[in-house]
Amino acid sequence: MKPKPAWARVEQALRKRVERKEPLFGGFFYPTILKAYRRSASAPWVRVAPGSDMVEREVRTLQLLWASVPLEACAAYDRKPGRETFREFYSQFDRRVRDTASGVWSDYAFKCALDVLTLSGKVPDHHLCVWPEGCPAYKKALATMFAKPPASIYEALCFLFYDSAHRHGGKLRFAEVIMHLCWNQKRQAGTLEDTLQTPNHHGER
Repeated sequence: MKPKPAWARVEQALRKRVERKEPLFGGFFYPTILKAYRRSASAPWVRVAPGSDMVEREVRTLQLLWASVPLEACAAYDRKPGRETFREFYSQFDRRVRDTASGVWSDYAFKCALDVLTLSGKVPDHHLCVWPEGCPAYKKALATMFAKPPASIYEALCFLFYDSAHRHGGKLRFAEVIMHLCWNQKRQAGTLEDTLQTPNHHGER
C-alpha cells in the first residue's frame, strides 16, 4: 500500500550482498529462478536467458511480485478483515502473479508472500480459507504422510496444522507448520538445522 519502492536502492543493496558473498535468499527459502515473465496479461512472454545477471533477475522478480499485489483488495481487507475479503485478495493476487510469471516461481513466490502475511500477524489463521495448493512440495510430502491421497490438499494441510498446533500447545501458526513441508530437500541434504542437530531419545546430540 506504500508508494513505489526505490528499485535503484534495492539493486544497490543486493549487489553489496553479492560483493560480500552473502546469499540473496533467506535461509528458509529456496532460490527459485524466474524463467519467463511479461508485464501484463496481454503482453508477450519474455524468457530470461541462462546466465543472466543474478541481481538484475532478482530485482525483476521483486518488481513482478510487487506489481501483482491487488491494492484495492488489500484496502478492502483492511477495512473489513475476514474470510471473504481474504478470499478475494487471494484470488486476485494469485491470478495476477500467474498472469505475469511462469513455472515453479509462480507457485513458490506466491506462497512465500502469504507466509510473510500470516507470520507477521497481518492475516490471522482463522481468516485463511484458501492456500496455494499447487506448491510442488506439498504433493510430495503429503504422499508420505497419508495412506491414500487426500481428496483436498488444503484440508490435509489444515489437518496437519491443527494436529501440530495442538501438540505444541496451540502456539504455532499455520505457515510455521506448513512451511516444514517445503524443507524436505534441505533436510535430505543435511543443510537444515533440525537435521544437523537431532537429539536422540536420551537427549544427547
